[in-house]
Amino acid sequence: ESLREAMIAIYRSTSTGDMEQNLLQVLQPTLQLESIRILYKPQDGFFNPQKRAQESFSVFQAPLFRSLDNVGSIFFLRSSKLPFQKEETDFLLRIAEAISLALDRQSKLEQSETLKEQWQATFNAVSDPVALINQRYELVQTNSAFLKKAGLSSDIVIGQKCHKVLFQRETPCQHCVFGKNFRLENQKPKAIYDVYSQPIPVEPLQTTVFVHLYH
Repeated sequence: ESLREAMIAIYRSTSTGDMEQNLLQVLQPTLQLESIRILYKPQDGFFNPQKRAQESFSVFQAPLFRSLDNVGSIFFLRSSKLPFQKEETDFLLRIAEAISLALDRQSKLEQSETLKEQWQATFNAVSDPVALINQRYELVQTNSAFLKKAGLSSDIVIGQKCHKVLFQRETPCQHCVFGKNFRLENQKPKAIYDVYSQPIPVEPLQTTVFVHLYH
């Protein structure tokens, strides 16, 4: 039961600090823990268990891994009157394995968010309207110039049809061909666009989206 609750606490955490607090709350009643610290290298080397033991703490240190690389440690502290038993340390090693997986997941999510922000910044740097569109004519992502041309101030168009948002059309634009350059002549509002269309394969989804630049 403690392991199940610990797993839930770990995967509900959104940061290292959250993970320390949530895990301590779950494990404190059964293991009488006073503190949990997660430290990355090289900071974990400065957290000396022997020194802590002299300060009236019993400490168990478990390694944290990313793939096969040791990236830090998690420290479990409680009163020196309660030395850790083998059954407890085996349990805490299992907790450390779960934490390693969760930290790796958090790191990948943070990298994904960073790449998304960089991608959006690149999009917004283009003065012409640009959009990512799937094969159902649905908008996947747009730049600020696209939203401005559509008369919108926020990115609320994701999932809507490109021809509906940009040209108020109920059907795809005439001459529109995915993956090829083409010209659009729209009547309301009156406009002529040269559209540059390039496919981008999205491997995890096993599908293709298209970048459309409207000039």
